[in-house]
Amino acid sequence: MSKVVRENVDDLTATLTVQVAKEEYKETFQTELKKYQSQAQIKGFRKGKAPMGYIKKNFGQALLVDLVNKKMQDHLVAYLTEHQKDFVGQPIPSDSQGEVVFDTNNMNDFTFIFDIGLVPQFELKGIDGRSKFTKYVIDVDDNTVNIELDTATKRHGDRNITEEAIEENDMIKIEAVELEGDAAKENGHTTTISLLGDRLTDDAKKAILGQKVGAVVKFNVNNLEQGTPDDKYIRKYLLNLEDDNMDKEVNPEFEGKITEVTRLTPAEYNQEFFDKNFGEGKVSTLDEAKDFIRTEIGGFYVEQTTNMLHRDIQDSIMEKNAFDLPDAFLKKWLTFADEKNTPEKVEEEYPQYSIGVKWSLIREKLEEKFEVKIEESEVREGMAKQIRAYMQGMDNPEFINSTVDRLMADEKQVSNMANEIGTKKLFDQIAESVKLAEEKISIEDFRKLVQDRNDKNQ
Repeated sequence: MSKVVRENVDDLTATLTVQVAKEEYKETFQTELKKYQSQAQIKGFRKGKAPMGYIKKNFGQALLVDLVNKKMQDHLVAYLTEHQKDFVGQPIPSDSQGEVVFDTNNMNDFTFIFDIGLVPQFELKGIDGRSKFTKYVIDVDDNTVNIELDTATKRHGDRNITEEAIEENDMIKIEAVELEGDAAKENGHTTTISLLGDRLTDDAKKAILGQKVGAVVKFNVNNLEQGTPDDKYIRKYLLNLEDDNMDKEVNPEFEGKITEVTRLTPAEYNQEFFDKNFGEGKVSTLDEAKDFIRTEIGGFYVEQTTNMLHRDIQDSIMEKNAFDLPDAFLKKWLTFADEKNTPEKVEEEYPQYSIGVKWSLIREKLEEKFEVKIEESEVREGMAKQIRAYMQGMDNPEFINSTVDRLMADEKQVSNMANEIGTKKLFDQIAESVKLAEEKISIEDFRKLVQDRNDKNQ
């Protein structure tokens, strides 16, 4: 006779009745009692000499509960493991469960009743040549390439002191003193400020740009640098106050003498610059540099455009494979499984949770259809690839292998990597089964498209 009997309540819920016969635990119960008696040290009795009646009365029920519950759980786990694809969530005690009496003097069969949710039945749809999707390809225009190249020449350029009139890209050093009215305040705060001309506010630019070393300018420190409304930033980086003196009262009006101006001279387009910026020997001409940048930027967006395609495919598949879940059961189970999950919290979060459950069920069918399998060697290589990326291209095989070995001992790390690899495999195969139309799109338009979709999903 089966130890677990399933009875469907409806299409989405069932009860599991678990039987534990007295023959399954009676002998073990007697053996464990005797073992406990022989080892027990109880006040008033020599070790191992306490009467069996005393042992049974005081410790028997707890032992009986443990033995019966373990047998029940063994039967339930074995059944769920064998039929795991039939259920969602985990069994919870049924409201129809009567009182369970554990009587050490009257050994009986035990019956436990659980409620369980059933996996909805559905056939996969929307994965064929009639399903059409757009695969965006980033069009990296010349302006984007030139801006990146210009930034690189500045990054590898030199700064030299200049006596010429101040320009936007110059670095300016100002020795400033706090004012009181139009004159320097007696014992007023002094500070040395260094900042870039292009970071100045419009008012500050009018006062400073075009001046030369030695010029004296007046300014409001709160309106000196763009994007610094934070008082803490101004006090720390412009007024240069010490941490223990941050509350010092300082008049924001200052007068300052320009003591030094350094000007950036961008790097020239020569082999030294190409080697520094792109890697030794990878680029030799300006055209090659532009092609390199165009490829790098395009490659950066490949993952993002692929993720958008995958999301579109997932949304379409979910829409075409709509089905109901055992919502009432799952809400009850979520509340039962975690005491932090109040009914109100579950009700609020359930819509998003149910989307995840539905996709999980659909994904299982998709992985069966496309026979997606993950080998251990693939997980190891995936981890090694991540480590190389973290090390920014440095390749130390011994270090990488030892790190991978350590990560492979962590079940969570292995599961995450396997899921990542499985997701890519699955969507790559789906993409081969549907119709894809490539569409070129500018970086600006793609970013807007991503933002619009994010706003829509909020």
